[in-house]
Amino acid sequence: MNPYLALVNQKRYFADLLLQQAALAAGNRPLQQALLQGAVLHLDDGLRCYLAEIAAAYQCRTPDAVADPQDLMAALQAQGKCPGEAAEIDNLARDQHTWLGQLRSCRQALCRPSQQGAQQPRGGDHIAALSTDASYDWSLLAVEQVRAWLAACNEMVERQREVMVEF
Repeated sequence: MNPYLALVNQKRYFADLLLQQAALAAGNRPLQQALLQGAVLHLDDGLRCYLAEIAAAYQCRTPDAVADPQDLMAALQAQGKCPGEAAEIDNLARDQHTWLGQLRSCRQALCRPSQQGAQQPRGGDHIAALSTDASYDWSLLAVEQVRAWLAACNEMVERQREVMVEF
């Protein structure tokens, strides 16, 4: 059994637990944002573990060294392999219009100070639109947004795992 499989499942589960709590914390904006940011971090960690899972499944020498889709592609190409799973993830990560491009942009933004003049939400109750603008203020997240990223991640992981089992 692939040693990363349980880690990937755990991180996705933790993200889901935090999203459940964030939905209940609607009246406490700071708590809700803390929970949503935690869910983003767990989801991002889960994806990083999933890249290592793919690397291990295709017998790359150092799956732990795979930190992003480009690392995965390089490790696989060094072995003369280019599985569809890795290519799909690489394409999703490169396109800011996809759930993975948005998740990665959000994850990176959480470690940077917010920029003045960044896009701000409109209206009283913030439900963040899925923005592809690099200047978007990801410090304000919505439960629905992060839940959509988790659902897309879950779908991709389960679908790709089925294909990897066949080989």
